[in-house]
Amino acid sequence: MRGNRALEVDAARRLIRGESAAMEQFVEIFRGRILEYSQLHCGHREDAEEVAQEIVLRVCEEAGQLESPGQARAWVFGIARRVCATYGRRTGAGMGEELSLEHLPGHWYREMIDRHALPDDEAYQHEILKHLGRSIRELPTAYREVVFLRDWEGMDWREVAGIVKLDEEAVKHLVADGHQRIRGSLDAHFHNRKGR
Repeated sequence: MRGNRALEVDAARRLIRGESAAMEQFVEIFRGRILEYSQLHCGHREDAEEVAQEIVLRVCEEAGQLESPGQARAWVFGIARRVCATYGRRTGAGMGEELSLEHLPGHWYREMIDRHALPDDEAYQHEILKHLGRSIRELPTAYREVVFLRDWEGMDWREVAGIVKLDEEAVKHLVADGHQRIRGSLDAHFHNRKGR
């Protein structure tokens, strides 16, 4: 799971109480993650940075609407989703070209890398990470978004379902199908590579 849930909840609690400097701490906890999320929806890093700034502004403006400290993560990404959707409609922007894998989540992705990697071949592992990022970027938006929220952000099924406005079973199906598509893309790429 990305971030520290206890820090998020504490910062949200302080924000709700209106404590000084609480907003700065709250925003700092989410800033990098908001940028990564924005990159899922924007064509270029510069656009993602602009959208991330808009999201941060909206979080600040709507801070009074946060009711439950435990729901801070879902609340922030709900705002991010709305801002990104507006940006996409306004600009017709496509999928971002960059997706940071520096905080590669969970065992599922590690298994995908280990399945294709040679233990001491750093260049080959870099190629796998590059193709993994490409495979995730090429997912249809609905899959990409739930995979990001579930795998990168470590949100539970209920939180993801609330953000994307689907029931939990539909989210589970999208994540499983997204994983299958990523696995298939990696398998095909490296099977073709070995055949050369």
